[in-house]
Amino acid sequence: MKHIKVYIVTYKRSDILNDTLEKLFKSDFQNVKNYEVTVINNHTSFSLADKFKNRVRVLHNTLRPDWSNGNLSENWNQALLDGFRDLSNPDAEYVVTLQNDTSLHPEWYSNLMKMHEKYNFVVGKFGDNIV
Repeated sequence: MKHIKVYIVTYKRSDILNDTLEKLFKSDFQNVKNYEVTVINNHTSFSLADKFKNRVRVLHNTLRPDWSNGNLSENWNQALLDGFRDLSNPDAEYVVTLQNDTSLHPEWYSNLMKMHEKYNFVVGKFGDNIV
């Protein structure tokens, strides 16, 4: 079982995606030993920086119609299903979903783990300073 799985949804913007990955791997998340990072690619061509190619798994939604509105709820469901696999025997302790333009605090992982000491489910929205 993985300790944490992080899913990043992307639609076209390679520059922003690579910037988010840079922030992710430079944050306190770099100290996590048992993790998996997955990019959910919504029917677009993009490129990962070479330094991320062996650290990131990519799920290509090529069968999904190319709707420009993103349909994030479908992606979050996909992340939860892929992340936990089976709720009676989960494949991860924690699953985190991000958009490709997420700006991560350098200590987001530690802050998230502190939140989980009190809450089972943590949700943040634009402008929140939770993590």
